[in-house]
Amino acid sequence: MSLTTPRYVEQAGVADPELHYEWDDWKLQEMFDTEDDSFRKRMTGVSYRATLAFTIATGEWIVHRYDRISSDPEPLLHMEAMWAGVVDSRYVKYWEPPDEYWLGPVRGALRLAIIFTLEAMVDADACADVALSADRASIIAQRVLTNPAPYLAWREQTVLRLEALYPYDKRDPMGDVVPREALDPDVDFRPETTERLVQHYLRNLDPARNRFLATPAEMLARKFPGTPYEFDMQQDRVARNDF
Repeated sequence: MSLTTPRYVEQAGVADPELHYEWDDWKLQEMFDTEDDSFRKRMTGVSYRATLAFTIATGEWIVHRYDRISSDPEPLLHMEAMWAGVVDSRYVKYWEPPDEYWLGPVRGALRLAIIFTLEAMVDADACADVALSADRASIIAQRVLTNPAPYLAWREQTVLRLEALYPYDKRDPMGDVVPREALDPDVDFRPETTERLVQHYLRNLDPARNRFLATPAEMLARKFPGTPYEFDMQQDRVARNDF
């Protein structure tokens, strides 16, 4: 796996062997009754790809919260694939964790982190409400983190950057690809480095070691434009404008 723990998540010390929150798989809707409409509306002010990237990065906070409890590699492998999905959803093999095996305060939360990132990707492709999944992933993070303050500080700093670099444009709602580094407040990220960063990320992925990544042959069969696991910024702009 090429996906390493973000330094800002490590510094926050989110991994906790103890659970300090209530969880009921049959009453999850009650958790979302506290949805922050102001945050959801704010996320509609950035591109679909920026909102998707935020949702995945939030998913990483949730996954790493359980590093001292869960040894299941699948949630992190899924997040690794999802970062490729920011480039193109055809990189990702869609998979929803089956309910009967993903219940309870640990696996139930991990399941939702996976589902909301997937829903954000599908909604981005459909030009639908990506902000809803971003908001719900944020609610899960705040529920499960023992101390949500570092996450909320990261969220504010990150959204400010996304608003500045990736504002919503109705003529191009998807917007440019947002690399993982753009969500790292410790990185002096410059948009002009996007092609190099994304190219490096894709080249280090291995579908043979991550079952959630499509093979090049599978992607081409789904009419992927260009060469799988290569990235050309100009080609990406042309492809989405043609779409």
